[in-house]
Formats: sequence, structure tokens, C-alpha cells
Amino acid sequence: MTSTPTRPGAASPATLTVGVLGAGTVGRTLARAWALSGHQIILGSRQPGHRRMADAAGDIARGTAIAVTAASHRDAARNADVVAVTVPGDQVQALLGQLGGALRGQLVIDATNDISPGAPVLNNLAVLRAAGAICFRAFNTVGWEQMARPVFGQLRADRVLGGSMTARERHDTGGQDVLRRAGDASALILTSLAGGSKHGYALIQDIKGFTGLQLGPGTLYGALDRLERMGLIEALPAEDRRQPYRITAAGVAALRAHLDSIERVSSVGRLRLGLGGI
Repeated sequence: MTSTPTRPGAASPATLTVGVLGAGTVGRTLARAWALSGHQIILGSRQPGHRRMADAAGDIARGTAIAVTAASHRDAARNADVVAVTVPGDQVQALLGQLGGALRGQLVIDATNDISPGAPVLNNLAVLRAAGAICFRAFNTVGWEQMARPVFGQLRADRVLGGSMTARERHDTGGQDVLRRAGDASALILTSLAGGSKHGYALIQDIKGFTGLQLGPGTLYGALDRLERMGLIEALPAEDRRQPYRITAAGVAALRAHLDSIERVSSVGRLRLGLGGI
């Protein structure tokens, strides 16, 4: 959902009205990006008349020609061309109670991650589709900071979303480094799981121990969801309301290919810097 307006927020033939259900950090960040691309925004809220919604609408529209409005969740869904669900993952069921049949036949983006204890899956695709939505999953594999500024090194991402691999792609990688497109967090998670199954908090602590980096929950669980859909990890039965994961055979092969790839790059870099081989 991007366009090339003549000025920030200028209308274009491709303008859509996007209903953003949830005015938290993720919802506001995505709404701001879409407004800057020229799309009309309706912020859905349980309290659309609250002062904070007016402030949020003003922040999103700042510097654009876009009129950002606030409405009830139901009205935002009914009057939008496409709906983005950005509420916390464990609140989607309650949200559906407020929507009635507003999602029936509607194009919906599930941007949620349900990280509540005992949640069987991270996404809410099944419940949204049961409500009649034409639903896809996106904007859930990175934190809001990367959505606000999708720049990685010298590269700027033109979209931040999660896709899915076909069964052939999962098991027939041909020695290719599939983790290169999955992101750094994915490689760190597989490296951690190579030492044994772990739940979310244990993964964060282990990765911090061998890298000095601390993954945020949004980054971690988004990457876990992507790796699971790629068939590189699998969820184990919950233990004391915690969800452990383990690496699969395909994950081991992917990690080996990734390590071989970065080892070759490292060797070339060291030689060109006059540091010698590894």
C-alpha cells in the first residue's frame, strides 16, 4: 500500500482508505507511514472521542494533506477499503465482539502477535477469517522502530511484512542461504536453538549471552513466527504456560548454509584487509 505522491500525503489515483484498528504504537506508526504515502486513515478506537485520539490523529496527519479521523472500531472497519488489525494479539477476540459483522468480505491485515501464556499460535488468522474477513498476515516480524525507520545499514526496505514459503522452498533450499532474507534475528534464534529447545525468555537471555544484544519481544516473536512458517523451527507442548521451540532438520540445514555463507564473506573480507585467513 504505497504510492508516489507529489508531496507528503498528497492524494493519488491509488489512494485507499485504511482502517487501523488499534491506536497503540504499532497502529500509529503504520498509520503515519500510510498517511505519508497519500492514503486516508480512519483510526478505530473504543473511545474515538477521547482527547488522546484527537492528538494521535494530529500527529499522524502532521505535514500531510491527509485528513485522519477517529471512529469506533466498527465504523472504521465498515468505511475502509482495507483494515489493519494492530491491537494486542490477546485482545482480538474482544475486538471482534465490538465489530459485529463489519469484517465480512473485508480485506484485513493481521498485524498481531498473541504472546499470552498458553496461546496456541501467534497469529489471529483463523478467528478473523471465521468472522468473514479476507485475511493476510503482515507487519509482525519486526518491531515498530523498524517500521518507523526501515533502514538496514545502507539499504532502505520498501516493505516490511512476512510471507510464507512453499513446501518445496522449505525442504529444497539447494544449499542456499535462506536466512539472509529472514533477517539477523532468525539466524540468532536458530543458533540458540541449535543448543537445545528454549522458550522466549530463555532465547532472549541466551542470545544476549553470546552476542551482547537483547532482542525485544516484538522482534523475537515476529521472527519465531516467521521461522515456524518457514518450517525451520517447531513449537513444543507448553511447559508451565511457556511455549518452547526447537530447531527442525530443515532449520539445521538452513543454519549450516548461513554459517558457510558468512564464513566465506568473512574470509574474503579478512584477506582484503590484510588480516589473513581465519
